[in-house]
Amino acid sequence: MATDYSALFGALADTRRRAILDLLNGRTLTVNRIAEEFSVSRPAISRHLRVLRETGLVREEKRGRERFYALDPSPIGEAVEHLKPYLARGRKRPALPPRPPTGEPPSRRSATRRSATRRPPSDADDGWRCW
Repeated sequence: MATDYSALFGALADTRRRAILDLLNGRTLTVNRIAEEFSVSRPAISRHLRVLRETGLVREEKRGRERFYALDPSPIGEAVEHLKPYLARGRKRPALPPRPPTGEPPSRRSATRRSATRRPPSDADDGWRCW
């Protein structure tokens, strides 16, 4: 299964979710036990756990009436492998496309953008600009 890095990084971006992962590091806990560590409601913790479960960062196991959660670090390992090329030193960068010759007129889009930002002052200009 291919990892959805946007969802993974989104899940890891939340401080509370990272704290839940810290709690689960090396142990298995129930949702009630996890919720005891936070000042938010149990349903809020359940929503965080659902996001972590959907991204593959935690596993859920049902034992009787209780649900136990455990950390699954494999998606983090996949993300680290995915990011390694960005960390490599001395990696050859792809060549940039050649610049257009200096005699060519600017593109229509850049000319329009320039004229919109450089409005000549008018007699009615009282210093307030609403664009």
